[in-house]
Amino acid sequence: MRHRLLIVQLVLLAATCVAALRAEEAGLARVQAGDSAYQRGDFARARDEYRAAVDSGVDGARVLYDLGNALYRTGEIGRAIACYQRAARLAPRDEDVRTNLARALARRKAGAPPPPPTWLHMIGRRLVGAFTLTEFAVTAALIYWLGMATAIALLLASERKRRLRRLLVVLGILFALVSAAAVARWWSYDHVRMGVVAQERAELRSGPGESFETLQRLQEGAFVRVLRGDGEWVQVVTEGKVSGWLRENSVAKTWR
Repeated sequence: MRHRLLIVQLVLLAATCVAALRAEEAGLARVQAGDSAYQRGDFARARDEYRAAVDSGVDGARVLYDLGNALYRTGEIGRAIACYQRAARLAPRDEDVRTNLARALARRKAGAPPPPPTWLHMIGRRLVGAFTLTEFAVTAALIYWLGMATAIALLLASERKRRLRRLLVVLGILFALVSAAAVARWWSYDHVRMGVVAQERAELRSGPGESFETLQRLQEGAFVRVLRGDGEWVQVVTEGKVSGWLRENSVAKTWR
């Protein structure tokens, strides 16, 4: 009986692996079809192929960047911004992604986003946005184990204790700074869910329905913080700190 159960489990595992490989192959074929359409100048077809690839699970920075380019070419600036931002989360130092994101932001009807209020905010935002959460976590882990090794050496050493103490203090400060940056990165990019208005004009309402009062009309490309969903509607907070409800299909998400 146990042998039969093991065989069934192995068969199911093999079937799952085969299905995953086939889905990946189909997604990569979509990417190639999108590349061909983009080179021909058929940007609408390229958009559809790249979107199908993303929906099938091919969610790397390059395909999101390509999808953003196709959306930009078809005039869908809000959705292009969202795709570029998703690509930037995966490849924060990719110059092509950063350049095209800045170009798309400049085409917002509301104009480019305002700069940070102080130079300290600007430096902090650039530092946090320059690395992925995984990179911060690996760096923090490396510093932690170096600190542990230094602490053990300090306990065993009979000489040079002062230098080891100084090194331990430096490593402790570095660990605290990198950990704080990792938390800031997680909070900014994973906990706080930002969306982009993807329609030319979206009506912000006081409740989740057409019968509620219109509070504001948002232009395409405007940023909103998504709080929660309710059917076909999502509760958001606008750049101007106004809370209301938008139709879900009018908001392009910047998270996976």
